[in-house]
Amino acid sequence: MRIISIIPARLASTRLAKKVLREISGKTMLERVWASVKSVAGIDEVFIATDHLEIEEAGRSFGAQVIMTSADHICGTDRIIEASKKVGAFDYIINVQADEVLIKERHLSPIIRYIEQHKPSIVTPHFANDSLADFRNPNKVKLVKTHQSKVLYFSRSSIPFTRDLPHGFSGSFDQHAGIYAFSTKVLQQIATLDSSPLELAEKLEQLRWLENNIEIHTVSIPGDLVGVDTLEDLEKVSLLISDDE
Repeated sequence: MRIISIIPARLASTRLAKKVLREISGKTMLERVWASVKSVAGIDEVFIATDHLEIEEAGRSFGAQVIMTSADHICGTDRIIEASKKVGAFDYIINVQADEVLIKERHLSPIIRYIEQHKPSIVTPHFANDSLADFRNPNKVKLVKTHQSKVLYFSRSSIPFTRDLPHGFSGSFDQHAGIYAFSTKVLQQIATLDSSPLELAEKLEQLRWLENNIEIHTVSIPGDLVGVDTLEDLEKVSLLISDDE
């Protein structure tokens, strides 16, 4: 089985300019993500997919394989689909965001094991979160799942809402981490789908797949990932990385 990873990376970002090229302790976020993914056992090759020459130059400077894609893509998955046509045969692609600067083997190995054991169409991770503030925060995407680890729904709303408890909060919820592993077949299917009502309402592309009866499985990972969207986020992960190194 050939498992590869593609890191979609764009230069434009609304809240933190050129964020994937921001440096932490002498290395860009992009290089840190690429190096972490490349070190994971079970991932055969790692590519960066971008639409900007500045990112291409940065990627090649630290030895990455870089695939140039269209500037018209509105989401990372669309960029993955274009890039996937240029990487040769594969069984699964793992999509890792270029701002997941804390990504480690412990976050990706459960996904690889699940692929090897179950061969799902799509698998994506979640982690337990006990923060009421995050439960209420629409930027923290929640998911609910079946006993067989199939996702029932993703939402920016507070789900599951426990009616008989204060704030509807049971003390913990499953927060979605935006990493996906796609099989070859399902990636081809996704490429043909139009935007869907739930996707447009919640601004969550994965709802398009659920609305088209594509099963999404989920696995539990450690809850120590911090996405970088703001300068405050960057300062937070910089401290975490400095402590770790």
